[in-house]
This record gives sequence, C-alpha cells and structure tokens, in this order.
Amino acid sequence: MDIIFMGTSQFSVPFLSAALELGDVKLVVTRPDKRRGRGRRRQAPPLKQESERLDIDCLQPNSSAELARTIEALEPDVLLTVAYGDILPASILKKVPLALNVHASLLPSLRGAAPITRAIEAGHEQTGVSLMAMTEKMDAGPVYASKVVPIDSRETKGTLTEKLIEAGCRLLRAHLHDIHKGTLEPTPQDDSQATYAPKVKKQEGALDFNRTALELERKVRAFNPDPGAFLVVGGERIKVLDAKTLDREADPGTILHPGKGRVAIATAEGALELLRVQPPAKRPMDTKDFMNGRGRELFIMGGRCENA
Repeated sequence: MDIIFMGTSQFSVPFLSAALELGDVKLVVTRPDKRRGRGRRRQAPPLKQESERLDIDCLQPNSSAELARTIEALEPDVLLTVAYGDILPASILKKVPLALNVHASLLPSLRGAAPITRAIEAGHEQTGVSLMAMTEKMDAGPVYASKVVPIDSRETKGTLTEKLIEAGCRLLRAHLHDIHKGTLEPTPQDDSQATYAPKVKKQEGALDFNRTALELERKVRAFNPDPGAFLVVGGERIKVLDAKTLDREADPGTILHPGKGRVAIATAEGALELLRVQPPAKRPMDTKDFMNGRGRELFIMGGRCENA
C-alpha cells in the first residue's frame, strides 16, 4: 500500500510512524515554513523535521496545482491527512482512490481547527478520534471508525492531546488495511448534529472575570500549554498555567487572599484560585513561590485585575 502522508503540527508526527508500519510512505506533504519567535526566523513544521530525520521526501507545495501534479505522478493508493491545516480541493481528492483524514473529535461534533481546546473549554466529559473519508466540505465526510476518549476533570490540552494521539494511532493501525481492501464501509455523518471548533486566537486566553470561576478554570486547562490563559495585574501580563475554583464571592476582578502564599480572583460566580503561573520572561512557578517575590507586590498593591 503506497501512502502519501499530509500533516503539519506536532499532533501529526506520531501518525507518520503508524503509517510507516502500515505501508510504504512515498512522500510527506506539509505546509510552508513560518517565521516564529522574537527573531522571526523561519522554522520548519514539526512534520517536516520528522520526515528529514526519517529520510522521507518532503514536499511543501506552493499551490494546489503543484500538489495535484505530484500526486498524479506518484499514483498512491492512499492519501492520509492528519492535522494538515487546510481543506483539500476536489482537484486533489479526485487524484487518489482513497483519501482519509484523522480528526480529533467524535464527528459530527467539533468539526474544525481546534477540537481539543474547544472540548475542554465547553466542559465536555468525553471526546474522541474519528477516521473519515475526505470530502470538499470541512470534516464532513463519512466516518469509518471512531474511538471515545474520556476527559478527566483536571485534563489539559496537553494531556488530552497525548491521549487522543494514542487512540488515533491505534484506530489507524486497526482499520487502515480493511478500508484499503474495501471490507469496511463508512457511515455518513448527520449534518444536523454538527458543531464547530473554530481556530483559537491568542487574545482568547484573556481571563474575563465577568465569567464564572468554572468557565475560567476550564479555559486555563484548555489553553495549557498553548496559547496560554492570562490575566493583567499592575500592568503586567501573568500567564495562568493551573487554577481551581473557590466558593468565595466578591465583585468580579477583586483580588482575594484565601491564605498565606495564596491568591484568588473573584468572578461572576465564585473565585478562581491561581495555582501555577508564569510571569513575563520568567520560568513557570507555583503561585506560593511567586507570592513570596514579585507576586506579593503586584497582587496586594493592584487590588483588582485589569481588563486584558
């Protein structure tokens, strides 16, 4: 079975290893390098770095036409995509006998770019992975197989991502050959039940204390490790890495001190206690350590958290 593997983010990297166990990966396709960091240096996507490590040819196409020509020349049996980051047009899909996508939700729930973050943020108790046939419509193709993954009460985006990768790789190993042989039929999605998971913007990480403590605690977990939830106090932006809810009431944004070395912020309902934070240009630290230093000055003098 000849495979062209398409992906971009770190999420896709373990699936390349699974694909190599199942067939002959003729080519890796990924998005162009991007400028990142303060120095704005060009950085290759994680999947490109992995393909180079494994000595697999890698294409970063400049157009759909270039990709279509390459696929036509290679004549793969399967086009497999995992977190590629773009919708493939019909001109690409019609070039292969089988085009599959691994998506990190139980479709038709949470179609779109950020299903892991949005599942935690919404307070879902479970999510999963779906193996689906690709169509021109985003994440709307019929589903061959899926695997349910529970969301623990303290789940972060980071921990849930690892669980979904493991479940997704097992799903691929269990079903790819049957799909290729035509012995497993897909089930159409019910579009009327579809929900969507839009791309996450960094500014969404701002903690709005006019929301409830429960909503903000979910946001902290959903945005950990990236892009990060944060608050502003004393003019400084503090990233919040871990938090919990408290049964305390005050005007939203009021800084509370429930005990020595502890700090919490009143919300529309309850309070959010900060457990682990990262000050600007500093390492992550427990809030108790932060409050023994710069945090004590900020959170006592500030009185209130500012609008981020």
